Amino acid sequence: MAVVVACLLIPGSAAGFNGTVLRGFGTATIDGVPAAGEWDPAGHVDFTVNRSSSEGGGTVPATLFVMNDATNLYVGIRVQNATVGLSTAEVLFDNDHNNSTTAEGEDDIYVDANGNFLDGFVHQTSPGIWQVVEDVDYGGTNDGDERDGNGAGYSFYEFSHPLDSADNAHDFSLTRPTRFGFRLHFRHCPALGSCASTSSYPSGQLAEIVILSGSRVAPETQITAGPRDGSGSTLFNPTFQFTGTDDVLQPSQLVFECKLNEGAWESCRSPKRLDLQQGRHTFSVRSIDDMLNVDASPEQRTWTIDRRGPSRPVIRGRRSLRQGQRLVLRFSAKDDGIGGVHFRCSVDSRVLRRCPARFRVKLRPGRHVVRVRALDRIGNISPLAKFRVTVKPR
Repeated sequence: MAVVVACLLIPGSAAGFNGTVLRGFGTATIDGVPAAGEWDPAGHVDFTVNRSSSEGGGTVPATLFVMNDATNLYVGIRVQNATVGLSTAEVLFDNDHNNSTTAEGEDDIYVDANGNFLDGFVHQTSPGIWQVVEDVDYGGTNDGDERDGNGAGYSFYEFSHPLDSADNAHDFSLTRPTRFGFRLHFRHCPALGSCASTSSYPSGQLAEIVILSGSRVAPETQITAGPRDGSGSTLFNPTFQFTGTDDVLQPSQLVFECKLNEGAWESCRSPKRLDLQQGRHTFSVRSIDDMLNVDASPEQRTWTIDRRGPSRPVIRGRRSLRQGQRLVLRFSAKDDGIGGVHFRCSVDSRVLRRCPARFRVKLRPGRHVVRVRALDRIGNISPLAKFRVTVKPR
């Protein structure tokens, strides 16, 4: 008969994730003893455990550790001021990352009151009822191991479970990297008949585990769209697109951090739209892989936002000529933005055409008006300047 190792599960009892993500790459020795440095690489989270009234009741602090290597997933539980006794611990997994541990085949690992390790899975036993049952009772295998022990002022529990065992009908088959949800149930029982109520972490939505690749090679980042380096722009809201390359992950699996000017790095996604002001700006982006290897040479673009035109042109030259003399004018203007000033001008016309800063022309006798505007190299236009000149007949 199947051994039920968890309470009845209600469909939809867990939805969403609580934001806790545990990651760590390392190997543990399953002996119930947390050796010095053994669990240092693990991701960890603190929670509380209900303690038996025979040991004082109330709650005590506890820590959950999670890590993996190329072969196994490792889970450690450290409970302060509590003894192992007949305590039980169970980890339910959301193998398919669908926000629920209630689905046919979801994995489960469990240590019972006698210290026996049980490998289970979620199975629908009747309409509307799912139970955690043992793999071995349904043609599977008891993969994994557990040991526990008491230390000085704490108890410690260590689990291991293959990332991909031969029992694919019941156990998860995890690639690296991947992400899935989990929930821990722990019941403190120092002796028969003196058990505390079951403690759960998290109490609401699921937490997550990242199965890491183990690679120490950092990704590379590329900006694929946005203002060019050294360019000028009139846009206050430019958009950057970026991607990355990695020795293990696909670009869609990388995460990114962005920074504007001398600001702090912040999580971001492509495309990234900015809200800026006039002036020079630098946008930087870096990619990060599952092992938290960070691109050491972030991609960046520096450009200038310039919406201000040059100053009104200054026009220098003679205002009175004799017929036959050539009019020579010199134009100048200041620009505090992108620079690269050039000019458009006309004589006796409102239609301005490009002209040099030293303008020469022969005019008929009479009164004439020279109109001039300055433009910077991204097209910002200055106010109009006018210069009146009289050509006298011979």
